[in-house]
Amino acid sequence: VDFKMLESDDDRHVILDVAVFRHMDTSLIDVDVQPLYVRVTIKGKILQLVLPEEVNTTQSVAERSKISGHLVIKMPKLKQSNIKMETKTRIENNKPSTQSTYLELGKDPSTTVDYTQIVSQNKKNSQMKSKPNSQKERANS
Repeated sequence: VDFKMLESDDDRHVILDVAVFRHMDTSLIDVDVQPLYVRVTIKGKILQLVLPEEVNTTQSVAERSKISGHLVIKMPKLKQSNIKMETKTRIENNKPSTQSTYLELGKDPSTTVDYTQIVSQNKKNSQMKSKPNSQKERANS
């Protein structure tokens, strides 16, 4: 049996979608939700899955889709994940500082390049190259 285990967008529920046959009678399906696992029995065949987090068994809801026949089990988490709340507080506490945090490379003056002299050096090099290569014009014979 195909299934999908998802978490809701608001991260409060674990949702299990089991692809049960469309024309199967609901009396042949049994669902058992425990805090750490869920067991679905379909025609005597068992599908048992471990849940990623502890869930509240009393508020869990199992519904059957009228269109596709899928069994959707919505299980609220027992404890809200504090990880997202902690990261939000860290982001708020880490406001941008006024100091720059740029990576500084090559502070050594011997390794720095003087860009102002590049043009004048190119002119000198081009003049030197053009003098030896220049040929005198021959007189017409």
